[in-house]
Amino acid sequence: MNWFALLPEIFILLTLAVLVLVRLFRDRATPKTFYTLSKYGILAAFVATLVFYDQSFWSGVYENSLHSTLFKVFIYLFAAVTMFLSAKYFLSKDYSSFRFYSLILCSILFLTAGLSAQDIRLCAAVLELGFLLNFYLIRCSGNDDETYPVSINFMIYALIWAVFVLWGVWNLTQIVGSGRFSDIALYYKNNSLSWQLYFYGAFLLLALLYKLGVAPFHFWTADVFGAAILPVGSYLMIVPVFAYYAVFIQLAAEALTVPFELLKPALYAFALISIFIGAIGANGEINLRRIMAYSRIFVLGIVLVLLLVFNQESIFSSFIYLLVSMLALGGVFAAFYALKSKGDYLRRLNELSGLAESKPFIAAVMLIFMVSLLGFPPLLGFLGMISVMNHFVAYQDYVLIVAVMIGIVVLAAAYLRVIKTFYFDMKRSNFDRADTGIYFILLFILLIVLVLVLNPKYFMNDIELALRGIIA
Repeated sequence: MNWFALLPEIFILLTLAVLVLVRLFRDRATPKTFYTLSKYGILAAFVATLVFYDQSFWSGVYENSLHSTLFKVFIYLFAAVTMFLSAKYFLSKDYSSFRFYSLILCSILFLTAGLSAQDIRLCAAVLELGFLLNFYLIRCSGNDDETYPVSINFMIYALIWAVFVLWGVWNLTQIVGSGRFSDIALYYKNNSLSWQLYFYGAFLLLALLYKLGVAPFHFWTADVFGAAILPVGSYLMIVPVFAYYAVFIQLAAEALTVPFELLKPALYAFALISIFIGAIGANGEINLRRIMAYSRIFVLGIVLVLLLVFNQESIFSSFIYLLVSMLALGGVFAAFYALKSKGDYLRRLNELSGLAESKPFIAAVMLIFMVSLLGFPPLLGFLGMISVMNHFVAYQDYVLIVAVMIGIVVLAAAYLRVIKTFYFDMKRSNFDRADTGIYFILLFILLIVLVLVLNPKYFMNDIELALRGIIA
């Protein structure tokens, strides 16, 4: 066993231990204290991940690869930005941030462990634990009247799914005699497919779609993102997506290929439902965070439909679209930290009327990121959308082209309502002054968008290389 391969996870565990010690023995630990400690823990894990990207702790059970390293890097980067912005929130509220940062570190630990797991028992266990942990994240709020029922509903459904997932994994590994991805794939290939084998494999894939929030398993997403405090909503909106997406690809390619192929008609339907529910649902909301939650469902619908062909080109196209969309959503949520009045962070659309008059830069960047989500040129989202359309044209899937175009038009109507509120409605709120760090993050994201628009080869070639090995 190569213990160096576990250094990223060890660094996170050590950081958690330090957070606990500081919480126990330091009389006054400010929110910034826990952020600083967490920041250095994530940085150490990030560096160790890059250094030991090809090392394996236990062959066939826990291995690092270019594929797992790629997604771990994005998890660490987006988590670091979320942690930085979250510190601004807790400082402004003067709340203890120990619970939030310790839960975030635990969540990252489970997500990254799931990426390196090559045994379906380990993979399922850490991902289910990480998802159940979200219950406590949702409860990181002083507004229990709103978050309590949401967190209870989340936990009930998450527990039901966890029980079925672990039951399915247990039965599947009993039939196969092993939990390793390679052994499961070989068993499916060499044996006739019984309904039990199909059901167990298909259910494990559907469980990942539930965690992603793909329709019709999306019912928890809008409530959670709408009710949770801003740091929790920001984290759950962006970071876990990369882990669940990566594991879905890996299981479909290396373990559950046969159930995945048979499940494709249902996945095609789920993708179309997600596109339309995401676009239509955004138009029915007055909570800006819920509008973004439905935008995320729309994005994941397109990502799922791209994966159905399941070759190197489709995986690459789906990831490019996912990445640029998560970057745009991350920019919108970063801007949310500047939407504050009398110490309260605003959520309802009517509270933000006339935003452009008071905060023209914030209104402008939100407009840029929303237009990018729609895939309009010349913004970065156009890069993702052109990759999507090229794929659909190559496979002559004109039904999907029409569906996506209709979805974009409907989603654009929701965004036009937001833009109208920002630029044309009379101002109702006096907005608080935003922390300069928020402007720094927004400028940083805009700079990334600008660089990638001017020369997308900076990241496309390396990403394609890392994804290439997943499909033989």
